[in-house]
Amino acid sequence: MSAQPHWPGDASTVEQWLESLVHQEVGDYLGASERTRIEVTLHGDDLALLRIDGSNLTVHMNPEISAPLEDSAHTQESSEEPQLVASRTGTIQDLILQAQPIYLDEVPLRAHLRMHNIPIVWDLYTLPLQPAKPTSGREIRLNEEADPSRMRGSADISVKTSDLESVIQAMLTPAVADLGATLRRMEVTVEQVDPQLVSLSAVIRFRRSFLRATVRIHACVRISPEGLIAVEDLRVKSRNPLVALMLLFARNSIRKIQEESLDLNEELGLGSEGLPRVSDLRVRVDENITLTARLL
Repeated sequence: MSAQPHWPGDASTVEQWLESLVHQEVGDYLGASERTRIEVTLHGDDLALLRIDGSNLTVHMNPEISAPLEDSAHTQESSEEPQLVASRTGTIQDLILQAQPIYLDEVPLRAHLRMHNIPIVWDLYTLPLQPAKPTSGREIRLNEEADPSRMRGSADISVKTSDLESVIQAMLTPAVADLGATLRRMEVTVEQVDPQLVSLSAVIRFRRSFLRATVRIHACVRISPEGLIAVEDLRVKSRNPLVALMLLFARNSIRKIQEESLDLNEELGLGSEGLPRVSDLRVRVDENITLTARLL
């Protein structure tokens, strides 16, 4: 067996590994020439600083996902299985993920996440765990055996209120297209009712073959400090008789949306396996729609 490289090695080695990892995982959503900027300060097995900056990148909301490329060194079957040869523990003392802004298609979104004291393990294998991903011969994973109580963080994300229509339209267009329809126009109004409640009204115009119709939606979205997001007072109407009939048949689905809440901690996998939970989640609506939270 050939000698294995030291992992983590130096800051340059970690930066290059992270750049390759990000490109493998999200490269299909980025332009061919776009790259995140990664900065690493390494003290022994501790990352004193890990900064990942996605500012001014453009993320394509509905890309054509390319088939994974097979690693030419491992396309043929091999009897040799990847073996763990070294594990070293360390800490990410300061993690910063930022985008000031990042563009979802043409819509700017600003985001900032900062975490402190994340216990990690550096794993080194003889071969990539996934042959199509050469980076998988090395790993940085959360140290589930360490005390997570010192882990702390904060996050905020914001979008211009005037850009919310474009964000929702980009998300809805593929779903509407799957129904054989075309989204023609959308108007969205957002207002803050109280510190935890936001009112949202939307007018959606679409076309399907000869049918042109307008759907009006009103809802209140309640956001709790514990990370629960619930839809209240949801009303969906249309003056088009055919669409109104379709909405009548969909009333059980509409009712279900109001009965179920979204738990951000559950959706993001937080609060388990040593990870912190979303706490003190807040929303503010003015010229921007801003969500802020602490991670404890």
